[in-house]
Amino acid sequence: MRYSHVLGAAVVGLAAATVAEAGLSVSLVRTPISAAARAADPTGLQLGRSRTFDLLVTADGADKWASGDLQVSLSANGSGALYSPVGGSDIEQTAVADNILFDTYVTTAAKVNAPSLLGKAQYPVESGTGTYSMTTTALDVAWGDLSAAANAQSSGRVARMTISGMKGMTVGGRVGATNNTVAPQTFAITVPVFGDIDGNGSANNQDINPFIALLLGGTPTQAQIWAGDFDDNGVINNQDINGFVGALVSPGPLPSALGSVVPEPTSLSLAALGCVALVRRVRR
Repeated sequence: MRYSHVLGAAVVGLAAATVAEAGLSVSLVRTPISAAARAADPTGLQLGRSRTFDLLVTADGADKWASGDLQVSLSANGSGALYSPVGGSDIEQTAVADNILFDTYVTTAAKVNAPSLLGKAQYPVESGTGTYSMTTTALDVAWGDLSAAANAQSSGRVARMTISGMKGMTVGGRVGATNNTVAPQTFAITVPVFGDIDGNGSANNQDINPFIALLLGGTPTQAQIWAGDFDDNGVINNQDINGFVGALVSPGPLPSALGSVVPEPTSLSLAALGCVALVRRVRR
């Protein structure tokens, strides 16, 4: 049940980015990584500074999700990769170690049958024919649930992407439904670099003042929440100070020395952010 019509929509950097038309809606939602998954990660580092995003689909009325095209590329700035643990798979697994639940994969909304991997995506860029590609740097895949099981559920997670490290990503594609009279829903969503509070594409000393302003009561944009929420609780607060400082001074996997929690945004903590800015300027 592949589709033949295209609708256009784009959303940049929302905490729960949603694109909707009659019949279908698509959301990219950040999903907290469990403590059990972080503990089970055999390297002890790949999930230390990571973000997981789920691609959710909802079909209205009697319609059901059927298939999708997905192309993902990581940002040029920042270090990191798409999480691909030992024992992982390109499709969802369930009876596995906790960290593998946060693998990067595609799945079906109904969760009855495994998805059919159909080849390369044909949207937003026509990739031609051939085998799909899911690597630690990019995704290019078309998949679907072409059996009767597609009618079992109208909504659910159809893909999961975990970024291990600082990089942001662009997520583009389209989803189709069992009702061929409903045009597929397209989407284009940008996830910012971790720590990039000012939105310039990099995490650097230019982000310190905006971060402090948020700690002191400023209202974050949803893009800033994606960039500045280091403890995975959905908000930017004093619990994110160590993670933010660590991102500026050591932009790789989370250093264990920066893992402790700051109890409140004290003047000492805020002064430390200022010291980071000074050190970075001196190094230039």
